[in-house]
Amino acid sequence: MRKILMRRWFLFVLSATLVAGIVGGPRLAEFAESIPHNAIIAAVLLAMALPLRIDTMWGTLRRPGPA
Repeated sequence: MRKILMRRWFLFVLSATLVAGIVGGPRLAEFAESIPHNAIIAAVLLAMALPLRIDTMWGTLRRPGPA
């Protein structure tokens, strides 16, 4: 079970967020409006970058190339 959780942690967090949004949508609306959109985007990008290898990211920063 731990192995599955370690591999798919992002999907579990995403699913929990979806369920929380569906169940508590009206109660969470005021809280959601108070969070700056840029902070949400930064948090999602950071969460998506966590599985990347550090040496790969460092190489990309040192020698950026075309997509």
